[in-house]
Amino acid sequence: MSNSYSDALPLEQQPLRSVFTNSMPEILASLNISLVVSTYQAGKVIFVRNDNGKVNTHFRNFRKPMGIALKGNRLTIGGANSVWYLRDMPALAPKIEPVGRHDACFVPRRVHVTGDIDIHEMAWSDDDDLWIVNTKFCCLSTLDLDHSFYPRWRPHFVSHLAPQDRCHLNGL
Repeated sequence: MSNSYSDALPLEQQPLRSVFTNSMPEILASLNISLVVSTYQAGKVIFVRNDNGKVNTHFRNFRKPMGIALKGNRLTIGGANSVWYLRDMPALAPKIEPVGRHDACFVPRRVHVTGDIDIHEMAWSDDDDLWIVNTKFCCLSTLDLDHSFYPRWRPHFVSHLAPQDRCHLNGL
């Protein structure tokens, strides 16, 4: 039995820790990128960036986040029963404390309720459809205003749609 304070807390209240290699800040800086990482176990989306030679992590809470897709100024995050649409609002970034250290500010703009479809992966197509790996129903789906999800493809051995993870479809 552990006497650790964090072991006694519910998972969502336990402090998160991260470890990275010494080259991580340099790689992020040389590529001029940030990373967006999801951890459904902790219910977090983590923004990772170089901050003057150090790694800076920024955590945001989402219910069971897994799929993440970025296209232009749009960031989408698939979670427990919904897809969140965020947009970069460039006018806000310079106003965030500490002033002058942020080049983007993604703000939630809408949420599409999917129900429990166990989103594993997402990607934007060239024609602006958001494709989703819908693991619960063993299919690839898109979204529209009239449906929780719109099935577009399923493996030939899956005879019909049902909320049964029969092949654990994963990857896109």
